[in-house]
Amino acid sequence: MLVIVSDTHLSDGTTGASIDEGAFKIFRDTLRDMAYDASWREDGTYRPVESIDLVLLGDILDIIRSRHWLRSDDVKPWTDSSEPQFADTVEAIAVNVIAKNRESLTTLRELDGDSCVTIPPATPDGKVAQVGWEPNNPRRLRVKVRRHYLVGNHDWFFHLPGARFEGIRAMLVRELGLANPADKPFPHETCESPELTRICAEHNVFMRHGDIYDSDNYDGNRDRSSLGDAIVTELLARFPKAVETHLGSGVSAECISGLKEIDNVRPVKMSPVWIAGVVARTSRNPGEAAAIKRVWNDMVTDFFRIPFVKRHYAPRYWPTLLTWWFSRLLPLQLVGRMLVTWPFNANSAPSSPSYQNALSEPALASGSTMTVVYGHTHIYQLVPLDSKGLFRQPEEQIYINSGTWRPYHELAMRHPAQLRFVGYHLFTFLGFYKDGERRGRSYEVWNGTLDAHNDQPG
Repeated sequence: MLVIVSDTHLSDGTTGASIDEGAFKIFRDTLRDMAYDASWREDGTYRPVESIDLVLLGDILDIIRSRHWLRSDDVKPWTDSSEPQFADTVEAIAVNVIAKNRESLTTLRELDGDSCVTIPPATPDGKVAQVGWEPNNPRRLRVKVRRHYLVGNHDWFFHLPGARFEGIRAMLVRELGLANPADKPFPHETCESPELTRICAEHNVFMRHGDIYDSDNYDGNRDRSSLGDAIVTELLARFPKAVETHLGSGVSAECISGLKEIDNVRPVKMSPVWIAGVVARTSRNPGEAAAIKRVWNDMVTDFFRIPFVKRHYAPRYWPTLLTWWFSRLLPLQLVGRMLVTWPFNANSAPSSPSYQNALSEPALASGSTMTVVYGHTHIYQLVPLDSKGLFRQPEEQIYINSGTWRPYHELAMRHPAQLRFVGYHLFTFLGFYKDGERRGRSYEVWNGTLDAHNDQPG
């Protein structure tokens, strides 16, 4: 039995909110039910599963979404990773993320406890033994949960070699209860881990975080930073605090609260639309809106002066860079309306990765896998790719995006030009089965959505 979770983006709390620890408790309880269901086999007998492989498919701890990167101009995500202060910064953020999400991570670590994921034993004739349903019932069987961590584009630092990063990984192994060896970089591709390669083969699944298909967030080497890191740290993380610092009591607390949620807006290119909407709904007078726009203009100007950003002046980055550049030149409301009313606006642009990328995976083309799983986009999808074989026993190939566990703000579509957003919490995880588990089924998807009414500013 294999379970995949991605994009929890647990942060240190200095930027947008992370998902509530209650999600991890729901996941724990559901995992127990999934283990029970998996124990029913295709031949109708009940044979308890002994273990679950839980794969954390990247962007689990978010090291990018932190204002810690703003403390000094000498240390940025694109600083030489061999510099001692670089590892110091990564470690400090990781420590703070763990402290901020202590209860959530404790639940994750204790999945392997004696009374956590437990199921009833079987009788000699393949039925369910009649024992209590309390997880800590001593007659229930413990299901071992092995946790495996792959990196994405917000936690790529754990892929870096070297003794300093081994120390950081050792802390993560301890705090999350990981099966990863601390003395080796956490994998970015499953082929970097023989154990993950075996798990994928057993379940007919190919998985990757998917950032390699997003040029904004992958520069061709997962051991170095990307343009997306600069956007998050130098624009999205910096802006709310800059408004608060420069304008102080001249801006409402409601407005500041709204701006702090900017990094939970998807897609990221809709961030200027979010700013325009928050300002329109919370500003008390035109002067306040104009002052906020001046702060934004100064920040965008500074952003384009960063040498690391200048190195990305290339055609493949132009759509992204032009979005931020035009947000400086035009009034906020006009920028917002342009971004949502253009024929190919930022909200309707296709996300990468997608099922088109899945179709090009060698494992799928060769027929050695039935399912391709990506994360990264935060948008759950299941796309049928192909079907072969007999009608009653088809060989079905599918693409699944594993979604996210985090607050999410999305543009309301009735009147997009009004720049209004709807906020909610998303919660998705995937299950895959082998050897006749789950009565012969090969996969299932769990999706949860929670209204964020009490969280949403404005």
